[in-house]
Amino acid sequence: MRSQIFRQIVQKFRRHTDVCQGISVQNGGKYASRFRAKPSGGLCAVLPCIKKKLPRSRGSFVLCSCRLYAAFSADDVHSCFCGCALFECTLTLMMQLDLLVVFLLVKVQDAVNELPAIEKLEIADKWVLSKLNTLIAEVTENMDKYELGVAVQKVYDFIWDEFCDWYIEMVKPRLYNSDDQESKSAALWTLKTVLIDALKLLHPYMPFITEEIFCTLQSEEESIMISKWPEYKDEWNFAKEEADIEIIKEAVRGIRNVRTEMNVAPSRKALVYVVSENEDISNAFTEGKLFFASLAYASDVMIQKDKSGIAEDAVSVVIANATLYIPFAELVDLSQEIERLEKEEKKLQGELARVNGMLNNEKFMSKAPEAKVAEERAKLEKYTQMMEQVKERLAQLKK
Repeated sequence: MRSQIFRQIVQKFRRHTDVCQGISVQNGGKYASRFRAKPSGGLCAVLPCIKKKLPRSRGSFVLCSCRLYAAFSADDVHSCFCGCALFECTLTLMMQLDLLVVFLLVKVQDAVNELPAIEKLEIADKWVLSKLNTLIAEVTENMDKYELGVAVQKVYDFIWDEFCDWYIEMVKPRLYNSDDQESKSAALWTLKTVLIDALKLLHPYMPFITEEIFCTLQSEEESIMISKWPEYKDEWNFAKEEADIEIIKEAVRGIRNVRTEMNVAPSRKALVYVVSENEDISNAFTEGKLFFASLAYASDVMIQKDKSGIAEDAVSVVIANATLYIPFAELVDLSQEIERLEKEEKKLQGELARVNGMLNNEKFMSKAPEAKVAEERAKLEKYTQMMEQVKERLAQLKK
């Protein structure tokens, strides 16, 4: 159902594009066909070809411009002529908007329109509003200076990274798993506010699809074209919350890297200890405990000042002014890990026997090229080191 809604938006925006340009894709002529023949390279790949083929007379150039719009979309062409890199930027952004709208259409339309009290906003809400506030100031300045490429790249990075990759994931527990209605309302208001302002910033580059999404999401303003441009607000400057969230993001990245290295499935939850004597960091993790647990695949999050109660074999992740610990037994099934290491030990014994046999063979040593002998010696050193590590780990696990 949600995918159908988005497809209807895209189809409507495509029809709008073709009508506005006064020409249909079917009647685009040989230029449109030629452009569509190279989909893998996108519009940017065929721009050099277009420049060679376009006639010099003004009337013919206008006709070919219409065919260019017909072969692609007006949004693609607008972004492309701001710079070829922007075409790829806005093309991938349109794909992300697909996922974004599917998630938000149902949620955001129920959002409250009144600004919640500042104390009702949580740390993640303040962080994304502060990031948006900075973006508005920077993009407005860039566009005043006609730095169009710099401006759209900043909008792209914000929507893709900060909003979609981080903020939406942070608020999902509040939307789905929380009974706190005030917290849920604050999250919905923030989602709607940030998305609408981001669409306004993106509108000069992608006018038609942003217009359709804007009119679908809200009814307070008639059109995005005549809506008020976003402005910087001093009350949305939350420097402390920005710093706190960056610390939590660093911790999430560290935990995910460790789990990936150990081949731990995301479905396997584990207890996470946050150890820090810094009160500000402890408070940040306390405030963000709900979404941090979700992002770090934690069954629970314990925040304390020392290592008391933490096993010696716990896996550690070090960040600025704090260390995170995950009990090894919760990441890996001990019996299975011992079995795996014993198999690895047996395999290494065989490899070491083979390499030692070759290096102790006088015929091999006298006839083999020096490069081959050096290769086998390097293998011996490598396998010996691996065997020591395996034996050390087995001894720890069997205690």
